[in-house]
Amino acid sequence: MTQKLVLIGVTGTNGKSTVTHIIAQWNQLLNNKTGIMGTLGNGIYNNLKPSLNTTESYENIQKFLKKMLIKNIKTITMEISSHGIVQNRIANLQFSIAILTNVTSDHLDYHKNFTNYAQSKWHFLSNYKIKTFIINVDDYIGKNWIKTLPKKNTIAVSIQKKFNYSSFKKWIFAYRIVRCTNYTYIYFNSSWGSGLLKSKLIGLFNVTNLLLALAALLKLGNSIFKLTETCKNIIPILGRMQTLKVLNKPLVIIDYAHNEDAFKNVLKTIRNLYHHKIWCIFGCGGERDTLKRPFMGKIAENITDKIILTNDNPRNENPIQIFKDIVKGCNCKKTTYIIPNRKKAIYFAIKNAKICDCIAILGKGHEKYQIINNKNHFFSDYKITKNLLRKI
Repeated sequence: MTQKLVLIGVTGTNGKSTVTHIIAQWNQLLNNKTGIMGTLGNGIYNNLKPSLNTTESYENIQKFLKKMLIKNIKTITMEISSHGIVQNRIANLQFSIAILTNVTSDHLDYHKNFTNYAQSKWHFLSNYKIKTFIINVDDYIGKNWIKTLPKKNTIAVSIQKKFNYSSFKKWIFAYRIVRCTNYTYIYFNSSWGSGLLKSKLIGLFNVTNLLLALAALLKLGNSIFKLTETCKNIIPILGRMQTLKVLNKPLVIIDYAHNEDAFKNVLKTIRNLYHHKIWCIFGCGGERDTLKRPFMGKIAENITDKIILTNDNPRNENPIQIFKDIVKGCNCKKTTYIIPNRKKAIYFAIKNAKICDCIAILGKGHEKYQIINNKNHFFSDYKITKNLLRKI
């Protein structure tokens, strides 16, 4: 069945949802419908149904692809998780394009160590039928892995000044990035030609995500002129560096960052953009990787001014123990508050932050629930924050 489809698999630790949705949005701006399977849901862009997993079961994937074919939708972007690879959920699929965003530590509660986790990603790239590989070569592992992939089938993507494009047959390189109030301007060279992208997305990591998506769409034969013309209309992805601003209230940024690398990148981006106090509201998931907790605390303390520890998805674990683990990484306890109730934590930050401050609410992003004692309770960072900004 997948021989009849243009199947784009996006794998990596961070950026999978963003890249899949950028591709789908961009394709829609070019009047091409695209199917999506991933964390934010399954369906056609702007019409998604909730998904059970980042990468669905083998049976659900097959049903979805058949449904897309019946609707004559031939291009599908799919998030490929490490769990999905190891559990053979994507067995027998043939991919027109595979995209590697980055590989950093995550899901060690499941994979036991980083080597096993990274190997799951490599298994996807090396053991599946893939026509074209698009690799972020600014990532240490991506830079090494691309050396063993067939040169004629690889596209290298970079935003680093020292990028040597002569080593690759196909490539995209952002040689100048200018951040203004509402847009980021990305000047790029590529084996398809040069251009300028005007983007509403925030952060250098989103420049990379945008270029990975651009490479895929160029490989599929889209016009570089049409792509550069339409890029300015791509809107931020739900729960990914999503901003909320109400008059005379502090700026709020909501993001899904829940591992060390994403957490650090998001907070560094915010620090570089906003020079007043930064409040960081976050927790860590219960019954998941406990080793990352003190590192998350340390990162937050090093970059932000005020920390509010609150519940993420504690599940059946005692939230107090989660907070204790995070605080182990913090030296200055005076700037750290513990407010287990997430709504109260957000209220406290909005109430006490100054208008010029920025509040980062991290860890849950798009999610509309909290898992407490194995029960799902409605909770949307976006909706609750929006209401509080208007009421306080």
